[in-house]
Amino acid sequence: MKKRSVRAMEIPKGIITNVLTALYQPFWFAVILSVLFMFVYKAYPSIKQAAKDWISWFKSDSALRRGADRKLDSTKRRRLNVY
Repeated sequence: MKKRSVRAMEIPKGIITNVLTALYQPFWFAVILSVLFMFVYKAYPSIKQAAKDWISWFKSDSALRRGADRKLDSTKRRRLNVY
C-alpha cells in the first residue's frame, strides 16, 4: 500500500514539473532577448549600422571566424550524423 501512495505522488509531481518547465523556458528566453534588444537599441542608431559593424568585426577578427567555422562544421556533422 505504501509503494502505491508514493508512486501516486510521483506522477502529479512529474506532471507539474513538466508544465512549469514548459512555461518558464519561453519566459526566460523572452526576458533575455528583450534585454539584448535593449542593449542593441541603445548602442546603435539603426539596424543597418549594427549589421555593418558586426560584419566588419567578423571580417577583422580571425578568432571569431574560426569559432564560427567550428560551430558550423559541428552543426553539419550533427545533421549528417557523421563523427
